[in-house]
Amino acid sequence: DHDLVVSHAWFRSPLRSAGIAGGYLQLHNAGSVDDRLVAIRSNAIERVEIHGMRDEGGALRMRPFSEGLALPAGGSVELAPGGYHLMLINPGDGVVAGRQINATLVFAHAPAQQVLFDVRDSVQEEDEAGVPDDGPQAAGDRAVPEADDAGSTPRPR
Repeated sequence: DHDLVVSHAWFRSPLRSAGIAGGYLQLHNAGSVDDRLVAIRSNAIERVEIHGMRDEGGALRMRPFSEGLALPAGGSVELAPGGYHLMLINPGDGVVAGRQINATLVFAHAPAQQVLFDVRDSVQEEDEAGVPDDGPQAAGDRAVPEADDAGSTPRPR
């Protein structure tokens, strides 16, 4: 039983000098089987990694989850500025504010899903809670609980 719902998908338009940008969305696993987001692919972006932030001695550090992001059965996971997020490595010239970018989300068990990501301006975008954010380089104050090296297992907030 695989019933994954994707919502609020958006990419931040990249700063040309940085060569990176952030991607955000909400995932809800309405199914009865645990799953894992293992990859994101788009012809508009060279590579997309799944990242999280964690507190290491008072400093927030970003790290990739090479084994993907756990999606517990019946649970939801938010990828948002300052927490779990997608790191867009070398996004193409078409990734600009006002456009939509098609991407494929690949899961460990559920079928892959095509998702349209809105591209928003990179200058002081506000997340849905109205909290200003300065992009994937700015960690904000929402550290993510530690995850093991085999991937991430979100803990209830």
